[in-house]
Amino acid sequence: MCLAHKACARFIAFKLLRAFVLDQPTDAHITALAARLRAHDFAMRPVMRELLGSKLFFSAAARHARIKEPLELTLGACRALGVRPNLQAINRVSGQLGQSVFEPATVKGWEGGRLWITSASLLQRNNFAMALLDGQMGQIAEPKKSRDHYRELLLSREVRGMAKAKDEPRKLVHLMMTLPEFQLT
Repeated sequence: MCLAHKACARFIAFKLLRAFVLDQPTDAHITALAARLRAHDFAMRPVMRELLGSKLFFSAAARHARIKEPLELTLGACRALGVRPNLQAINRVSGQLGQSVFEPATVKGWEGGRLWITSASLLQRNNFAMALLDGQMGQIAEPKKSRDHYRELLLSREVRGMAKAKDEPRKLVHLMMTLPEFQLT
C-alpha cells in the first residue's frame, strides 16, 4: 500500500538524490527519478545503476555540490591517503563533528547539507587533518608523491594559488585538506 502511494516514489527519489547527487535536488530531478523508481517497480539495483550513470550525476551542477558528511570526510581521507584507520579514533572525531556511528540525532537520521559546516566544525575538520597526518587516526606513510598527485586525489580539480605552492608534501597535503574545496564531494 505504501509503494502504491504517489508520494512514496518522490520521497525515495528525494532521499537518493540528496544522498548521492545534490543537497537541493529540483522538482524536475525528483519527478524524473520517481518515474524511474516506479518503472523498475522499486528495484533499487537498476535505479541506482541509472542514477550513478546518469548525466545528472556527472554534470557540472552535481560535481562538488555536496558537503562531505563527517564519516565521508574522515574515512575518505584515510582511504585517499592509504591510512589504515583506527576506527575508535575515527568514530570519536566523527561524533565530535556531529555524526556518531549508529547514533543519529533523530530517527530521521542526520539532516546534513550545510548543517555540517559551522565555524566550530571547520576548525574541528582542520584539526582532524592535522591529527590524521600526525598518525593519530591510524598508521600513515609520509606523503612523498607530487603536489599534482595529491591535488587530484584530494581535490579533484585545479585550485587557484596551489600551482605556486612549493612546500614539503606533508604541509601541502594538510593545506589541501583545510581548503573549502576539500569539504565538498
